[in-house]
Amino acid sequence: MQLPIKVLPTLSQQIAQVVGNLVVMGMSGALLAKIVPSDFTDPGNGKVIWLFVTALSFFFLAGLGGVTVGLINLFGGSPFQHMIIDRQGITVRNFLGAQRFSWKDLGPFRTHRTSFFRPRGSELKYWILADTVGAIEGGASGLLPLSGSASLRIPAVTYLRSSWLVGSLAMVTNDAAGWLEQVRELARMGRLAEEDLPDPPFAVAIPLATEMDATGPGESPVPDSTDNAFGKRRKPVIER
Repeated sequence: MQLPIKVLPTLSQQIAQVVGNLVVMGMSGALLAKIVPSDFTDPGNGKVIWLFVTALSFFFLAGLGGVTVGLINLFGGSPFQHMIIDRQGITVRNFLGAQRFSWKDLGPFRTHRTSFFRPRGSELKYWILADTVGAIEGGASGLLPLSGSASLRIPAVTYLRSSWLVGSLAMVTNDAAGWLEQVRELARMGRLAEEDLPDPPFAVAIPLATEMDATGPGESPVPDSTDNAFGKRRKPVIER
């Protein structure tokens, strides 16, 4: 397998995002529908009703926005949530923007199990982490730009699939962290172009070269990880 590849969230995660936001939107909308105009003029609870309506309206709009983004991700190739792994580094994209990490700036990949309270058997607690000593110049395009020290955090449940066929999520997370560490080591030795990597353990990994070859006349190929969300190429990557 050759880089670059685009890693998408699992289908179950994308559907869960849409369903979860539909539930939030439906519940807040149902509560708003029960409020009658006379409640606003009631001298005893008029202000409370206004606060209640404001909060419900916020949740309704947030749910509507989440459903919209979820449907775009589900049917449009997940433009708002994905990872792009190439020979220069890894780009992690979410709704707030993109973070770009150079292989030379990343430390060893490792797995992490959160210490927060989770129900027994919950798979939301596994992460793939890598500390950084700096970010690629111009590599942060989100609302929260990378500072001089940042961490790469990949939620395992978003990009990995576990079942009785492939083992527990903890086992699959270890495999994914090991695969990323192999890529990082080869990149630091300058051997990524020479080595044929094993298939990545992610649930959905699409070779970008294949997508580009599949585009027809007049169609734009999938942008590589040096393109930002607005289609403009960032500054040249400066490898340290």
